[in-house]
Amino acid sequence: MITFRELDEALDRTYPATLKKTGKWEYRSTFKLDDGGKIDVDFGANDHIDDYDELDWEINFVRNEVHQGVTGEGDALKIMATVFKLVKDFIRIEKPKYMNLAAAKKPDTSKSDKSLQGRERLYGRLIKKAVGNKYNVRTDTGSSGTVWYIERKS
Repeated sequence: MITFRELDEALDRTYPATLKKTGKWEYRSTFKLDDGGKIDVDFGANDHIDDYDELDWEINFVRNEVHQGVTGEGDALKIMATVFKLVKDFIRIEKPKYMNLAAAKKPDTSKSDKSLQGRERLYGRLIKKAVGNKYNVRTDTGSSGTVWYIERKS
């Protein structure tokens, strides 16, 4: 079993990745993996539904163009460390008030199973670590996955 110290050390190892502004309300990073694959990380904004002066940033990442699914292709900790390093970079650059991120459950999950899977628990911990104490994090978990709603504290 991996210890917390080993986990923290694993999360310190990242792939080389740089966040680039690609549009008025869009950022992207693409990084190559050791196995030749790639990860695309996108940050895109829309007007917030309740707070008209603010944007709601959606964070998405895909491996080899497979959207939010469980790939089981390995190297998960290094990938997640890189994605959440990019989230920290994005927060430093844009200082967003609202963000959200989603994770799908494994395809064979029962429709009535709304419990968090291991991957979802890991995402939750990494999100809280990335945003620190400057943001509130709320989750909405259903049978198909979990969405994290992240809001900057006043």
